[in-house]
Amino acid sequence: MTKPTVDMIMKRKVSGHSPAHLKLELAKKEAAKKGTDLKRLPKEDLGPLLDQFRQYLKGAGEVALYYPALDDRTLKPLRETKSKIKAVADKYKTVCDAQVQLSDTALTNQGKSDAERLKDPLRSAWSQLGGSAEVAKAPDNELVDSNKKQRADKKPEVKLT
Repeated sequence: MTKPTVDMIMKRKVSGHSPAHLKLELAKKEAAKKGTDLKRLPKEDLGPLLDQFRQYLKGAGEVALYYPALDDRTLKPLRETKSKIKAVADKYKTVCDAQVQLSDTALTNQGKSDAERLKDPLRSAWSQLGGSAEVAKAPDNELVDSNKKQRADKKPEVKLT
């Protein structure tokens, strides 16, 4: 896991967004600066789902304080949100991969070498955005961080299995 910058920490504290949401938004901004058309991305917004997962985790952690075994009422929203995140992130990744392919095809038709294609800013932006969607697809990182905090506070951990 990369060390967050001071700006990222402050934005997260002020906005209330999860770290995963912030990273995704930062990747979108960088991609937009390089000229990508973000309107091509799926209509579903991945960021709020990442925030929702974090909130459900916090709630499950609180429930775990009072009830030793978490039942389906607590775990079902977590599992459902996790599957929604994976589905939307897959859509994002598919769009980004298709745009990378289109860029590759266009650059090949222009007679560009492999090295020149890899340096193309638009292709690079779509590729990085797809990578960010792939990372966001694993909300388990949020679960691991949450459980680490729970252990540090000597509170029960949340297990999705």
